[in-house]
Amino acid sequence: MIHSWCPLFTTVIVTVASILGSCNAEVIVDPTKSPVILRPDGADVWTVGQVQTIRWSNAGLDITREQGRVLLGYQDPTDGSLHEYITNPLADGFFLADEVLNIVVPDVPSGPFYWIVLLGNAANWSPMFTIINPASPTISLTNVTFSNFISVKAAPSATVSHSSSSTQAPSSSTPATSSTTTQSTSAAPRKGEMFGRRRLSALVLVASAILLF
Repeated sequence: MIHSWCPLFTTVIVTVASILGSCNAEVIVDPTKSPVILRPDGADVWTVGQVQTIRWSNAGLDITREQGRVLLGYQDPTDGSLHEYITNPLADGFFLADEVLNIVVPDVPSGPFYWIVLLGNAANWSPMFTIINPASPTISLTNVTFSNFISVKAAPSATVSHSSSSTQAPSSSTPATSSTTTQSTSAAPRKGEMFGRRRLSALVLVASAILLF
């Protein structure tokens, strides 16, 4: 497979279209609303099979009925390439206003090269963090094999510490057990690239909104 910005651009369009298609018609796409991910941060260590809590901040953002999606990504330490499990997210259809979400950590190799992507009206990437697999807890940076599929399991609902802006249930919820493939890009997740990817996501969201409306 040739890695370039073209497949990434196509992937973002497909992902955004899927999100918009599942949301209520009254939700307005505003790419300036990009919640900051608080957890996981670079110090977090997740364990495969455990329930972990993702947290983000909507400070300064007028977020009410917008819905979100969470993807797991990783950087292959052998060649620096980036991958995201995009076909089935870790969670989908939750309200961004809740600022909290539980997920079950999928079965992946042990390592410090994972991140999550929080998608809503715009995208935000978490810092890299570590996942430990009890079946193979030793971390390898030179000999690690990633599967093209991960099993995504439903997690118990998180306790929302504030009143959500909407009383209507999301259009979908954390997915049941299923499999998902990965989409690859070739660069390492440097700060400048993350900023560029966020700008690309924002531009695609605007374009999608214009086409849909």
